[in-house]
Amino acid sequence: MEKGKKNINMRNPHIRSDDGNVMLEGDLTIAQAGQIANKLKEMLKKDESLRVTIQNVTSMDLTFIQLLYSFTKTCRQQNKKVLLDIKLNPDLELLLSKCGFNLTLMGPDK
Repeated sequence: MEKGKKNINMRNPHIRSDDGNVMLEGDLTIAQAGQIANKLKEMLKKDESLRVTIQNVTSMDLTFIQLLYSFTKTCRQQNKKVLLDIKLNPDLELLLSKCGFNLTLMGPDK
């Protein structure tokens, strides 16, 4: 683990963060929504520029998508900069696309 990185040890998802950056991996579902929401709220309180990296996702549900949307909307309302770096496997991208979701359009200027 890089110097200065905090690792929050959870069954799933894996959440790693440092100043203004959070990486979410693994199971991004309702079962972990509270843990993810707490980390995002913590970032909102202390950082002006935020980066959320989402990668190595094993599962994702509507609760997580709603949480991410709410987070970006809150960033917009608080005039905070947020960068979403989303790397999904092709099957998950296709599924979300067929359901009408485009996570890359959730940035603060959208």
